[in-house]
Amino acid sequence: YNTRENRARSSGRWHRPGPWAAFPASDPWVRLGVRPEILDVVNTYRGLWTRYVEFDHWYTVPFSDPHDRVSTQNWHRDKGDQGLVTLFLYFSDVDEGAGPFQYVRGSARGGPFGQLWPWTPFGEKFAAGEDVLSRIPATEWMTMTGPSGTMILADTSGLHRGGFARVSPRILSYHVYVSPAATRSSLRNRTFAVEALPAGAETSDAARFALT
Repeated sequence: YNTRENRARSSGRWHRPGPWAAFPASDPWVRLGVRPEILDVVNTYRGLWTRYVEFDHWYTVPFSDPHDRVSTQNWHRDKGDQGLVTLFLYFSDVDEGAGPFQYVRGSARGGPFGQLWPWTPFGEKFAAGEDVLSRIPATEWMTMTGPSGTMILADTSGLHRGGFARVSPRILSYHVYVSPAATRSSLRNRTFAVEALPAGAETSDAARFALT
C-alpha cells in the first residue's frame, strides 16, 4: 500500500519502523537488486561501485475525486546522495490514469536544468507543475507509461514525480543505489539487512560490494 503518496492523501514521507528485516542472500529482491544487467548500468553511470541500500513495494490507490497533488506527487529531488540511482519495476500496466513516473530530462547534476530547485543533502524540495512548466518546456517532461514488467532506471536527484493515480492502481517495486560515501553518513542508512553475503563464483565482486 503506497503510504508515501496516497494513503489518506498524507503529505508526509512515511518510514517503516525498525528494526529492519534480514533477508537471506537467496531472497529474490536481494538477487534482483544486484543482477549484473542492472548493477553494471548503475555503476557505469556513477563511475564507481555503488551500494544497494533500499527497496520497497508500493500499491498506489487511485483517487477519482478532484484533489491537488501532494508530497512526492509533486516535482522533487530525492535527498541522501547527489546522483543516487533508483530502479522502478512495474508490476501492473501503468498508463496516464495510474500515476506514471515522470522525469525532467536534463535536471540531474550538470544538466541544463540541474540548478533549478537545486538538490540538497538534507531534504526534498517540492515544486508545483505550473512553476516547473514556466521554466522548463513540457517537451522535456518524460512520462514513463508501460506494461507490467517495465523497468526504469533514473537519477532521482533530478526532478521527478509520480503516483498521481486517478483511474487505476499502480503496483511497483523500487530499489535505491548510492555511493559509498553516502552510506557512511547518517543521510542514507540501509533499510534492510542481508543475513550472509552471496557466495560462489557466480556472484561478482561488484554485487558483494553492493551488499556490504
